[in-house]
Order: sequence, then structure tokens, then C-alpha cells
Amino acid sequence: MIVDVRPAAGYDSGHIPASINVPFPELIPNMDMVPEDKTIAVVCTFDTNSAFAVAAMRIFGDRDAWVVVGGIPAWLDAGRELVPTEGM
Repeated sequence: MIVDVRPAAGYDSGHIPASINVPFPELIPNMDMVPEDKTIAVVCTFDTNSAFAVAAMRIFGDRDAWVVVGGIPAWLDAGRELVPTEGM
């Protein structure tokens, strides 16, 4: 499961297919959006934000979460595409 913790506007403009968006400032009150039974790959534009989100998921949600090193920029550098949110 891929969780993108960027602000909604960034996610809407282009995100990894099949990922979900839970912006970092809204993560703790919306922890129920993050599945408990899956390994969570956390992406952002900045690894520091991903690391804080992983810590929050582990501490406040007991989730098996990990940082995707390089995040969205690494995804693009690998030649992968982002998809916009429908209706954008």
C-alpha cells in the first residue's frame, strides 16, 4: 500500500497510481485511512516528511510503515509516471 503524505494539491496534480493521499498534517486524526494489515510505503517530495509520517504511523497507529527513499522525485527519475486525480 502506498500512502502519499503530500498536500492534496500536490497529490491531485500527479501521484503514483493506486496510492492514497493522507496529507501529513492530517495523518494522525485520519489514521483509520491507513490499513492496519498491510505494509505501508510512504512517499512525499521530501524524505524528512516521509520519515515523520512513518514515525507517526508506527507510534500512533502501530502500522508497518517504511520510507520510500527519494519519494516522488525518485519515482520520476526512474522513468515512472504520475497520474492526475480524475477531474483535475
